[in-house]
Amino acid sequence: MRALTLSLAALFVMSLGSAASAAVVLRAGPVRVAVGPRYVAPAPAVRARRAYIRHEVRQNRVDAWNNLIDAVQQ
Repeated sequence: MRALTLSLAALFVMSLGSAASAAVVLRAGPVRVAVGPRYVAPAPAVRARRAYIRHEVRQNRVDAWNNLIDAVQQ
């Protein structure tokens, strides 16, 4: 029961930390707006960069979780 409580607490702390770091890292920059009623979306490179960062954050979270589980099991 103690291991479960510790692992849940560690997961909660890691998720808060990764969400905070993702919020700091994800900066899209200014969005260009065309003259008139048309709206110009951010460049596809910005969207690709965001997806890459989200993937890296998730992968880091999974790796940390697996390391924690391995440490608890030993």
